[in-house]
Amino acid sequence: MHSLFNFFAIYAERLDQDLGGILTTICNHSFHCSCISKWTDSSCPVCRYCQQQPESSTCFVCETSENLWICVICGFVGCGRYKEGHAIRHWKETQHCYSLELDTQRVWNYVEDNYVHRLIQSKTDGKLVELNSRCIPGDDNCGICGCSADFGISETLLDSKVEAIVNEYNDLLRSQLESQKIYFESLLLEAREETEKEISEAVQKVIRSKVQKMQAKLDKCMKEKKFHDDIKENLDKNVKMLKDKKEATEEFRVMIKLNS
Repeated sequence: MHSLFNFFAIYAERLDQDLGGILTTICNHSFHCSCISKWTDSSCPVCRYCQQQPESSTCFVCETSENLWICVICGFVGCGRYKEGHAIRHWKETQHCYSLELDTQRVWNYVEDNYVHRLIQSKTDGKLVELNSRCIPGDDNCGICGCSADFGISETLLDSKVEAIVNEYNDLLRSQLESQKIYFESLLLEAREETEKEISEAVQKVIRSKVQKMQAKLDKCMKEKKFHDDIKENLDKNVKMLKDKKEATEEFRVMIKLNS
């Protein structure tokens, strides 16, 4: 009896063939039109098949749709290095080193410059790290390599690997911070030396300006002194000449008196 009816997943009413307003989706599931109109998602309520063709992804920068990579850390979509290289630029700017190639669904590690076999989340800080495991999981929870199925040992090995990765990351971060410290200290020293040089040049410029002004005043005073010295010399000559004339006049008077 159940084979004669289809039961609607989101509306518990039988779909009889004589009822109207029945919609069959692409995935061959049938629903009442009044019920499916209440479903806000574009996927099928039964199998979640998307009824709409998803929009093709494009590079966030140049909007190309070829050779795309998506950052698994923040979701940034960029083109590969054989296009404009916006994906690798994003890694250089943010240090998000894991990127998923949309065509092959493989993850690339920019730091190691190769594909990643598997990513796990670190229990220490929650960061994504690479798990370089040679065991491929099988149906019996053990890989084809024939390793032991002891999960306690595997968990211990995993924790030790994660701890080693975290320690390596911390050492790398410490060395990077140290190099950044040296770099910025050199910038500060260079800026301090440049500032001192500019201050010294400004002081020398002010001193030269004051010296030039004082020299100009001194030259003006020397010219005025020379002018006054010339006037004094001319006055002295005039006084001597008047004295000579006075003496000559007195001698002439004396001679006139003697002759009379």
